[in-house]
Amino acid sequence: MASKRLTTDGEAEAPASKKAKVDNASLVIFGLGNDGEGRECQRHNAGHCVLRALIARRKAHPSTPVLEVVPDLPGAKGVLKYEVEMAAEADKKPKKDKEAKKKEKKGANTKNGGQAQPIAPIQESTPDQENGKTTATAATATATTTTTTTTEAATEAQAEAEAPPHTTEQGGSAPSKLIRRTCYLLPPQTCVNDSGKGLQKALEVLGLPQTTPFLALVDDVALPVGTLRFKAKGSSGGHNGLKDLEALFTDKYHRLKIGIGGERRIDHVVGNFLEEERQHFERIFAKAVEAVDVWTSLGPENVEKVMSVVNQVGFSKVEATGDEVPDALKVLGGGSS
Repeated sequence: MASKRLTTDGEAEAPASKKAKVDNASLVIFGLGNDGEGRECQRHNAGHCVLRALIARRKAHPSTPVLEVVPDLPGAKGVLKYEVEMAAEADKKPKKDKEAKKKEKKGANTKNGGQAQPIAPIQESTPDQENGKTTATAATATATTTTTTTTEAATEAQAEAEAPPHTTEQGGSAPSKLIRRTCYLLPPQTCVNDSGKGLQKALEVLGLPQTTPFLALVDDVALPVGTLRFKAKGSSGGHNGLKDLEALFTDKYHRLKIGIGGERRIDHVVGNFLEEERQHFERIFAKAVEAVDVWTSLGPENVEKVMSVVNQVGFSKVEATGDEVPDALKVLGGGSS
């Protein structure tokens, strides 16, 4: 039977009678890598390392959502899950419709019995003003406005991701309805090149729709070490695991890329992390866990906000020096290249 191409970005069209929000929707966090003992520290398993780091933090902090073990099934082994809550989409501030905007604009431009305000004559400028100061001032104002707007949007999105989902911005109880979602943590079930087939089988045996929104955690040689990049869709970039996902789920799925640097050579990607770089990668994995939490807090429907938070330089760049990750939270142990 031929596999169907599916959209898994949380925005797939549904029949008119089923477009209402479903309270108990599920999410899948899929750590790509090669399944099998002894491969845990390979660079190609960076996505799986982030998943393991997330699990370690959940276990170490009782205040976080409780992890629940999912019984092993053929094609879905080592799966864990936990519950998250977020405000329902319908509780957001409603947007004004087009008619309301037109009336508001018309009212702003009229007065005294509905008479339109006269348009002020345009003051002519000298050639020097047109080619010099006026242009420079306009460019500066535009750049300043754009930078301020982008920064404010990212800050607002990050605050929303970090705030408890059951409270308002003022700290009071929110009257909005909460959506409870189950997050499934899926480790590699196959070799990395068959990631799409592995995910498809896992969704089937777990009883989840093939359209369940998922976040792929994946290594990327094109990104320097210490760099994270969140994308809502896009090409595989030559990564065979992403190629397989794209073949079965289209390119419209969310992915968090972990930069491993180097060249696209088999000995590099399947080689283990070097001893001298492991502390750096432990910090990278810890930061990637925060990115995953942003995605689960805001929800895949708000992927633009997620990207505005995660892709900021202050978030996505992890320096080689910094605080050491506690031993209990480390995921790279033993073995060297």
